[in-house]
Amino acid sequence: FSASSTGRSGKAGVGRAEEDVIVKHGKLLACNSILSIKWGSQLMASKDISAATVALLRRRSKDRNPVIRSAAYRAIGPLLGRSPSPSDDKLTTTTTTLALKEMRHDILKGTRASEQVDVQLALARGLISASRMHPNLFLCKAGMPILDAALMLAMSKSTRPNVQKQFQIFLWVALQMGKDNDQGQRDGPMMSAGLDKYIRLAEGENGRIMMKFVTSTLAKIEDLEEEQF
Repeated sequence: FSASSTGRSGKAGVGRAEEDVIVKHGKLLACNSILSIKWGSQLMASKDISAATVALLRRRSKDRNPVIRSAAYRAIGPLLGRSPSPSDDKLTTTTTTLALKEMRHDILKGTRASEQVDVQLALARGLISASRMHPNLFLCKAGMPILDAALMLAMSKSTRPNVQKQFQIFLWVALQMGKDNDQGQRDGPMMSAGLDKYIRLAEGENGRIMMKFVTSTLAKIEDLEEEQF
């Protein structure tokens, strides 16, 4: 090959790579938008569509490009939030959505300290979205490792401040801190129904640590409206 043809080939390779990123990103944005609408639950009720979507997001959450990983984690929100699940009573004790079980490892990978800031911000916002769509989603045995990882990010001084804040908001939403409930009236103003479920499911010292974090930090977060996210 001549030098000129090699140069053209190299530019073409870069162009194809950029186009590939654009296509991947576009598909993930479309996935996020489509599942976020009210028909998203009907789509996720289809086993074929659900399996294909979960496979796509699992694959893209491992992508080398942080832009793609971010878009995948953002789309996890409506994926989990619109996924069919058992009744809430069963969900809080022994079972959970199939999508959460399949995505859990990839979600936990995104909470590692080595992950980039933008990716972790996208993950936190995706988890917030999922919790708003499905309030009891993470209050189960399969969801506990995600809540515990979020607790570590939310309270660690080594966590980047903007990431720390987003995971604090995720816990605030997932533990249903802003909701009116009889639990708080019986057991004190800091005890929500979600926090009570977490403590009953927690292992070791995690329940005590979460309760301390709630009283010292989460209780100071003002009531949050969905539009803020």
